[in-house]
Amino acid sequence: MTEAQLNDIVTALNSGLVPRSGIENIMVGREDVIEQIDKDLENVKNGLSMTKFIIGKYGTGKSFMQALITQKGYDKNFVVSKVDFSPYRRLYNNDGMGRATYVEIIKNMTSRTSNTNTIESIIEMWIGNQISLFSSEPDFDLTNEEYINKIVLNIKKEIKDMDTCFGGTDFSDVLTIYLKAYIDGNVGRQRDCIKWISGEYPNVTLAKRDLGVSVIINDQNYYEFLKVICRFVVLAGYSGFIINFDEVVNLYKISIKTIRDKNYEMILRIFNDTIQGDIHNLFITFSGTPQFLEDEFKGLFSYGALKRRLSSNKYEDNELYDYSQPVLKLRNLTNEEIFILLKKLVNIHELYYKYESNITNEEIVDYIKVQFNNLENNKITVGEIVRDFFGLLNVLQKNPQLNMAQLINSNKKGEESSKSELDSVFDRFESI
Repeated sequence: MTEAQLNDIVTALNSGLVPRSGIENIMVGREDVIEQIDKDLENVKNGLSMTKFIIGKYGTGKSFMQALITQKGYDKNFVVSKVDFSPYRRLYNNDGMGRATYVEIIKNMTSRTSNTNTIESIIEMWIGNQISLFSSEPDFDLTNEEYINKIVLNIKKEIKDMDTCFGGTDFSDVLTIYLKAYIDGNVGRQRDCIKWISGEYPNVTLAKRDLGVSVIINDQNYYEFLKVICRFVVLAGYSGFIINFDEVVNLYKISIKTIRDKNYEMILRIFNDTIQGDIHNLFITFSGTPQFLEDEFKGLFSYGALKRRLSSNKYEDNELYDYSQPVLKLRNLTNEEIFILLKKLVNIHELYYKYESNITNEEIVDYIKVQFNNLENNKITVGEIVRDFFGLLNVLQKNPQLNMAQLINSNKKGEESSKSELDSVFDRFESI
């Protein structure tokens, strides 16, 4: 674990958030899932595409799993974006909500070397590479129209396959405008190109005035342009594009059935495109609750075609899982796994603050006992247990005269009812 990862972990845990890096250092109980995700990302890197649905109750680690996919994506040189659906961002709508989702995807694009303005960084890197192809020629001169035309022709040649899909030609034209503005040092025009690529032009009139183009990204075509963006990031040297969609409950909450079904139809279209090979190097995840998936009145299963594709392997049970299928169902962590997780947090806390705690395994088990009833009754999540435990470590580190028993003693309501479940936990982990 690097110093930067350690800092990310502690900063995030102190804020009750999922760390941006070093996530594998606090991961427990998901080894089989991660092994499958690794295989899936390798397949996408090699040209396939995939859609996964990460399904679990609140607190089972859906956001953690998407963050881990992001980290794995960085390691494999993917560009990654994360988008939360909201009442103003959907997959389908005629009031700008589809375009708003696209804008958010582009705005939130990141890579292992870039956290902000990533689409601009990728374009500049690619343009620079195009120029460098000719810069070694003895009479090279960027002010020479002949060389500019050579570079433009090469750009057209490299992205010619984009012309086979809707929006490819328009994207190519805007890249050419960006190139000429880059050569001329026209920063304003470069920004206009990024604005167009980012889907921020509200109407054709403004785009035509600024760039001379008669097409903009809108509710009807934004998905096609997402495909173009995916092709472009691969052309620029990346392994592919990962898009993590979260807060999909906002699609489930759409009250008008026809609009809700149109959004589910878009999910079906994305799923079919990725599975049937109509797009390459794209990995998409949707994160939601079992109700969002299985509710036959308002959930994905209310849409017959999705129910047929997303129904679980009938040979699965509480102990046998098939993680290769489109739906990844996250189970709750066991008490033993929570114990291991809290032990890891103690070690991380000691390492970051450079001290040695006197917390015993038995005290950690006592802490789990106190939390057990709330966890069983869905009054608290594992994420909240982790946040509170890290806060407890902070207090103990700053007040060495105290011990954990003194701090948690007042919260031991419900311990007796959970005793039979946990009495043997300490015995099983004495050797850790």
